[in-house]
Amino acid sequence: MGAKNSVPGRPSSSSALVPDINKINGHQVEDGQAGDHHPVVASWFLGPRAENFKYMAQSFLQVLHDQKEARHSLFPNDPAFITPEIQSDERFQASIEYLNNNLHLLSEKLSTNCIPFWSPRFNGHMNMDTTMPALLGYLTAMLYNPNNLAIEGGPLTTMLEIVVGKQLSEMLGYNVVPSHDPSVPVGWGHITADGSIANIEAIWVARNLKFYPLSLFLAVTEGPLKFIKSNPRPLIVPLCNGTKKPFVDLTTWELLNLTPDAAMSLSHQLSELYGISQTALTKAITPYLIQDTGRRWLEKKFGIENEAVMFVSTTAHYSWPKGCAITGIGAANIISVDVDLNARMSISNLRSKLSDALANKRAVYSVVAIMGSTEHGAVDPLKEILEVRKEFQKQGLSFLIHCDAAWGGYFASKVDVKTKGKNGILNNTRNHTMGFVPRQTLKAYTVEQLESFGEADSVTIDPHKSGLCSYPAGGLCYRDGRLRFLVTWQSPVVYRSGDQSIGVYGVEGSKPGAAAAGVWLSHEVIGLNKNGYGTLLGEGVFTCAKLYANWATLSTDEDNFIVTPFNRLPAEVDGKSPEEIEKQKEFIRKHIIKVDNKTLAEDKAARELLKLLGGDLMTNALACNFKYTVGDKKVLNTSIVEANIMNTRIFNRVSVTRPGEEVKKREIFLTSSQFSQENYGECLTTYKKRLGLKGPDDLCSLLNVTMSPWPTDGNFLTDVVVAGFKKIVQEEAQYAIARNTTSPDFHGFVMQGDSPLHLVHLPMFNMKNHRYQLIITGDLPADIFEIYKSDKAANPDAVYLLGNKNADILEELVKATEFEAVIDKGFPPDDGSHWLSGFKLTNIKLVLNQSLELDDLKRAFPHTDDRLYPSRMPFWMYGTKEQTHIDHILTWSPNAQLNSECVKCDLERELTEEELSNIVVCTFDGLDENFMQPIANDPGQENPNTNWHTPGLPFHRSSTFSVIIYSNYHDSQSDAAPLTKGTITLGGCYADWDIINDIPGSPGEHKMDLLLEDYDILGDIPDSSGKHSIRRGSLKPNLTERHPIHNTYKELLDRRRIEIAKEWTLGFEPFERCKSVIAGSLEKKSMKVNMKKLLKRRNITLEDF
Repeated sequence: MGAKNSVPGRPSSSSALVPDINKINGHQVEDGQAGDHHPVVASWFLGPRAENFKYMAQSFLQVLHDQKEARHSLFPNDPAFITPEIQSDERFQASIEYLNNNLHLLSEKLSTNCIPFWSPRFNGHMNMDTTMPALLGYLTAMLYNPNNLAIEGGPLTTMLEIVVGKQLSEMLGYNVVPSHDPSVPVGWGHITADGSIANIEAIWVARNLKFYPLSLFLAVTEGPLKFIKSNPRPLIVPLCNGTKKPFVDLTTWELLNLTPDAAMSLSHQLSELYGISQTALTKAITPYLIQDTGRRWLEKKFGIENEAVMFVSTTAHYSWPKGCAITGIGAANIISVDVDLNARMSISNLRSKLSDALANKRAVYSVVAIMGSTEHGAVDPLKEILEVRKEFQKQGLSFLIHCDAAWGGYFASKVDVKTKGKNGILNNTRNHTMGFVPRQTLKAYTVEQLESFGEADSVTIDPHKSGLCSYPAGGLCYRDGRLRFLVTWQSPVVYRSGDQSIGVYGVEGSKPGAAAAGVWLSHEVIGLNKNGYGTLLGEGVFTCAKLYANWATLSTDEDNFIVTPFNRLPAEVDGKSPEEIEKQKEFIRKHIIKVDNKTLAEDKAARELLKLLGGDLMTNALACNFKYTVGDKKVLNTSIVEANIMNTRIFNRVSVTRPGEEVKKREIFLTSSQFSQENYGECLTTYKKRLGLKGPDDLCSLLNVTMSPWPTDGNFLTDVVVAGFKKIVQEEAQYAIARNTTSPDFHGFVMQGDSPLHLVHLPMFNMKNHRYQLIITGDLPADIFEIYKSDKAANPDAVYLLGNKNADILEELVKATEFEAVIDKGFPPDDGSHWLSGFKLTNIKLVLNQSLELDDLKRAFPHTDDRLYPSRMPFWMYGTKEQTHIDHILTWSPNAQLNSECVKCDLERELTEEELSNIVVCTFDGLDENFMQPIANDPGQENPNTNWHTPGLPFHRSSTFSVIIYSNYHDSQSDAAPLTKGTITLGGCYADWDIINDIPGSPGEHKMDLLLEDYDILGDIPDSSGKHSIRRGSLKPNLTERHPIHNTYKELLDRRRIEIAKEWTLGFEPFERCKSVIAGSLEKKSMKVNMKKLLKRRNITLEDF
């Protein structure tokens, strides 16, 4: 049998050896010295260039061979069901061929379009090459398709999941050895689909635990357990303040604040004192459990007025409010705790808010410590949080402490109790012909927090993150395994008394046993200790620290940009002078960046500094800004919006966000996030100040999560990753400077009326040359005027645009009394010709000139609350009584240009010529612009410039609106008395969202196709019937799907406003996303074609930049 099952190259189990990475040529290397561990790390992966392909292929072959043998050996006398005759049938052959064709196509498309997480060029999300053991373990079990919902669905993989839970719990510092002493908790863990599911389960447990003593109290005082109330042997329970008291005498507040251990020991006490079995207790208490009654019933029963709350730092993952919503706690009952300058939970703010909860008798479900935040890898001060709990328990307030260590959990493998303090960079002085990558210790602060895991009540930990295992594999571990019984549901179909099914606990039902197998094999091969995962993660930490060193020193005074990491240099933390900070940068350049790993590992001063660089784990946040040249000096840009645009454009060039885009078009990969001023407070204010930025707006920041051990072996990190990034930043800085520098340009004006002729400038928020809402009047030569007037009478809905023939600065153009001009019907044709030319616009007079610089908009249109747009939709109204025109007031960006000429007014009081000549403000009654934005035209609308339609705003000829007219903008947004009111009916209209919010392409930029067009998912391979099984797909954003339709429900509108404010104005895809949403109305043309048209409208070529 052994010979039959063998495969060449496969060792027998008896000959398998566990490599010791701390031995060199058979000699033991002591702690503090370095072993050449990198070759062992290299054996754990397929490799960036598939270097270990032959080993992976051998293992795949063996797995398939074992699968074959498993099927052959199970009742070998059973007949074959798929016979050679069936296999030779042409229909069978055609089906197999079709399978192979599609499989080949799928594999090919995956290779060209999936993100190369395995490449050292990838430094984006929390993902890297999956370990070979994890892949092979998953594949092996996957072929058996086990379901860990019940033990009968996956007996072996259920046991593996139990083992994995025990391994993770032990690594975190939990006791996993069963004890007869009930006061000694035994840890327990299991695999979940992901960290979000684990967090939701942790919330569910916290809720149920908080109310469990209340439920038992009702069972004892009112229910089947009433005999306990008068029993001569009272049930005495310890309170969180150290005193003891009979259970039946506890107050509601005392019941709500039993320690987790005390609450979970109640059932054991009942058994010990009164012999109550677990089955009887369950039956007696079930009618009173929150699972059955709901939270509000229990709160009402006990007179609880203030709802319990949960404390999480402002940087928490979105799964926390989501989980509170799902469990009925409500996202509003999450208390956000401020963060310090390192984005870690502020202990002083936590104490303050816990004091408020205590003073108001508001129970606390839990305090959540984020052990590796998504944006910057910050680790909250768990050790201090545990101390804070002890302080408040003495005052009568107790709660669970949960660690969200989805990212940071596996770093506990670097904290080995037996060799604590000795896991620094390894100093190997041998010659390294096979590559040398040091493993680096974490910061002392981080190690101290990881060593405190064992005192937390529960920990979310994801094998598919820093465990480098296949998705899906999240995890949750409990210090006291009895907590899992608070979230147990059983089905008679899948659960039977006495079995060890693991699926009855938690949120999920069916779950892949393959995930448990993959995680188990990875743990077994690599090891959850300093010399296993600790070494692997240590190399990643080293790479991340070196990358931070490059970010921190990348820009110099001579560059036209700066790169500023979120985490400060040690010299900055210590408050050193600019000169001393620059001196530290030079040291980093000389002793860390420009040396090989061996030299760095032997340089004690450099090694000690490197340990202090970057974030708490393996994440670096960074942002870029650009410099203007003013005279002979370079001055930093201060606009947050402009910095956001620059960083967003960089992100678009270092990421793939479209299904059909080939990954090889991106030389490096990073990701991004938005730092909210509301959430980050002083922390973000300090970050923006270091970038030279001013204002309260949110910030778009780039992120790198560097998990790979490969980039620092040689010069790959500096020559490829850093050099490629610097090139992109230089190009984007140059483009940002060009966009924000005033220079001679071509300007377009919408022509309104004829007596006098009004001209409304075509503004662009993102081009300094066109950053004005401007209205002028002027005279045309008589012959030109007659041609224009006659043609317009025949084409009343046509848009006529006047432009300057020769490039000029807009301010100078307006100051002049005349300029040479051209006129086009609609936008100019591609050939550069014009409908009318060879004349001058004369007698130019200024009607309105409002700068669209955001600082100027804030001053001109201040809002007293957090609104970005006005509540009453305002328009400038101007002209004469015979010809009255309107133009939408642009108070913020993004926005729509909406103007209409010769509107018909039906007002309670007619406006005077003087009022119109001075300009008044017309508001559309009942339209709250703040809730309507973005007011982009619906994609696919025909003739969008003259037939605009967005929900609630049909802006086209003959549309009638109720209006209220004020003398000025301030009055229009206050309780001031209006001048008059009535209705207006629109005349000829011009509307635009595209041009006004556009960011034109820059010369030499990396080609980005930002429009979402039709794409071919996998190509067109017909099936055997000639039909196409996979059709062409289309990604067509719909404005009304993305943002709720206008309605009277303020809550929905508030959510819409918040989403718009974050995602459209200051989010990590500002303006570019606006472009994409409107793309549908441009007949699916490419960005390049649309950009070419836009430039030709102004007689501009790319070279003019």
